[in-house]
This record gives sequence, structure tokens and C-alpha cells, in this order.
Amino acid sequence: MRADLLFGAVLVDPIEARTLVAEGFLPSQPDPVRIASLVAWLDAGLPWTAETSAATVSLLPATARIGQTPWLYDPFPEIVERLLNRAEAKTAIELVEAALRADDNPKTRIEGTWGAMRVGDTHPRLRTRLLPTLLPVLDDEGSNVMALLTRWVRGNSAVLDVLLDLASGEDPTAADRALTVMINIDAPQAPQLLAQDLPQRPRALAATSVSEGGGRLRYVRPIPCQEALLNAIRARLGAVDVGEQEASDLLGLLESWGTGARAATPELLSALPRHSTRVPGVLARVAGEPGPERDATVQALRAAAFHPEGGQAAREALRTLNEAN
Repeated sequence: MRADLLFGAVLVDPIEARTLVAEGFLPSQPDPVRIASLVAWLDAGLPWTAETSAATVSLLPATARIGQTPWLYDPFPEIVERLLNRAEAKTAIELVEAALRADDNPKTRIEGTWGAMRVGDTHPRLRTRLLPTLLPVLDDEGSNVMALLTRWVRGNSAVLDVLLDLASGEDPTAADRALTVMINIDAPQAPQLLAQDLPQRPRALAATSVSEGGGRLRYVRPIPCQEALLNAIRARLGAVDVGEQEASDLLGLLESWGTGARAATPELLSALPRHSTRVPGVLARVAGEPGPERDATVQALRAAAFHPEGGQAAREALRTLNEAN
């Protein structure tokens, strides 16, 4: 009720409502009233200060706190939009960045992305400013940052340039996140960048495989089979610290390339005992025409066909090879 009263008062007479709005901002007031007062603060033409910015971030996530009101649904982007309408873009960006950097609550960071969306959609030239602060939110469950950045980067070379700079930079975490976005948009520079430091790009590598619920692989992104990336995968596949998920992503790329990845046959044969259920199908895809690699593949699969673990996968791979003859 108090929140609705604030909005109504500002609508009737913004100047006269300033006292009521200022009272609603007091720390002693309930959260819904304080949130409403921050929105009404801008409608009443009151000056936005460091104090109001700090209070806004402290009250996030605000959507769940505001409750039901016909005047407002998502308070934070509304505050950001009002700042933009008052030609206070710098203040709006700083407010959004503060929300995106909130360490204590991922829901606060998610609302920060809503504010970033409002800034970037209203002023496309400001997208590059927000990009570095948005990337860490990629790791938050339920975040829509990937969809947002994918939309921003298409047809906007400046955003792609910033991503390229970050993906080529010395900060491995920032580079990994930026490259993840580049892979998601099929940027032509992505394969070379992934090859340059494959062990330090776990997010980007994982982005090459698109899975459905339960982790089941749906498809592998159309990453070109470039020699540098193929060689990097061959080297990585034999590393002792490769886990199941990383191996699955590496194998997914090789399988998607088919006979183009035939040079990786020795590494696949070495990996067969460690990944006995996954490697046989990949070997069947990359084997190609008759030759030494195919002969070695058939021999290894025949030996694996009698093992309790992976035997069925080996037998299916042998059938695939026989049918291809």
C-alpha cells in the first residue's frame, strides 16, 4: 500500500511528493517501500547520489522484494532506464557494474544483467563498456548473459573486437569466458584461439558441445577442423589430468570431423582403455579408407570387444566399420 501511494503521489505532483519519497527512502522503512522510493526518487526529479546507488544495490534482488504492485514489476532496470532518460548514462553504468560485481548473491548479479540489457539496448555504443563486467556472470546458473551477448555481438563489430581482445589477453579466466561467447556465435577466430592454450580454456571447450538435460550430447558445434586445433586436441587427449567431461568434449570434436581427424588415430587408440565406452564410436568415424590406421583400429576394437566394460561399444564400432566396406 505504501509503495502504491508513492507512485500515485509522484504521478499527481512530482514536486510535492518529494518529501514523501524522501521519507520512504529512510532505512527504517520496509524494503518494498524503500525500493519504490528509489524509483519514485527519479520520477520526482531528486538528485541521484552515491548513497542512493549504494542503497539500490543493497536492496537487490529487488523484484522478489517489491511484491505485487500495478506500478512496477522489475525495479532495477526501471531505475537504470530512468537514469538514462535523465542523461546520466555514466551513473547508470556504474550502478549496473556494482550490481554485476556483487559477490554475495547470484540473484543480484542476474538483476544486474537486466540493467545491462536496458543500457545496451538503449545505447548500443555502451555495450563494450559493460562487456568485461558481464562475462563473469556467465558462470551463474540461470543467467541470460550468453543470450544477451550473442544478440549484442551480431552486427556489432565493436563488441566482437572487445571479445577478441579479451580472448587473446593474458588473463586466462577472462580469455576463457570471452572465447566461450565467440564459440557460441561461431566466430571464425575461435578455433585458432582455442588451439593456442587448450588446457586453459575449459569453458570454451565445453561450449563446443551442446547437451540436453542429464548431460546427454545433442550436437557438436560446427568448429572447423584446423591443423593447429587438431594437434592441440591430440596432445591434450594424452594428458594425465584430462577428466571424463573434458575427454568427452575433445572426443566430440574429433568425431564431428570424421576422417578429417584421422591423424588423431594413435592418440585415440592410446585413450581407448581409459575411455572405453566413448572412443570406439569416434574411431569408427575417423577410420577412413583402408590403410595402416584403419588396420590398427580394427585390431584394437577386436581386442576391446571382449572386455566387460566398453565391449558393446567396441562391437558396435566394428559393425559400423564393416558396413562401411
